[in-house]
Amino acid sequence: MISKNKIAYLKSLADRKTRHELGRFLVEGKKAILEVINSDFRIVEGFLVHDFLNPLQKNFPYELISESDLKKITSLTSNRDGVVVVEMPQNIFFEKTSQFSLILDGINDPGNLGTIVRIADWYGISEIIASRDTVDIYNSKTLMATMGSFTRVRVIYTDLVQFLSEQKGQKIYGALLAGKNLHTTNLLPEGFLIIGNEANGIRPNIQKFITEKITIPRFGGAESLNAGVATGIIVDRIMGK
Repeated sequence: MISKNKIAYLKSLADRKTRHELGRFLVEGKKAILEVINSDFRIVEGFLVHDFLNPLQKNFPYELISESDLKKITSLTSNRDGVVVVEMPQNIFFEKTSQFSLILDGINDPGNLGTIVRIADWYGISEIIASRDTVDIYNSKTLMATMGSFTRVRVIYTDLVQFLSEQKGQKIYGALLAGKNLHTTNLLPEGFLIIGNEANGIRPNIQKFITEKITIPRFGGAESLNAGVATGIIVDRIMGK
């Protein structure tokens, strides 16, 4: 049985400030746990309802717990397997590991960020630059939406104005309502694509760095596309070149 103090500690990791103060986050569910085990992340400890690990995967301390205890510490109603506490990587810097990267300006929805990370992983984009007010990659809903892609895509939180001011000579696409037609514009898989906040779009002080404004033409009556869907459409067009 897990102690009350341990339960309180694990539940505290749902808070962004606490996560970053402790340098720990919670990964929930069998698929996500196996993804972390096979990544470069370090697992601090685990709490599993049943032992689904093979001998080579048992490289961290864990204990078996009851389903009732799991319900006290997991945020996912579908989780029947367990949770692990994972150490956050420190001193993450942009390394430009691929020619093309994404920049996120104030993405608020955990599902959108998770979807964007998953899209990046699908298209081989290994780094995402995010404004400091973008939702936390280690939010439980974000992690769930990535379907494990968070282990392969690095999200770097920084001051976007400072970062963009250092990208001299780079192609910087911006997804805006008033831009060139995505389908008739020659887009190259290099530089950056900026995706803005779900409600307000890209902030004016960030727009000034855009070298080419692009838009997804609307053919029907929908008012808008969510940030995740829009990112998928644009990235497919750019990377399909």
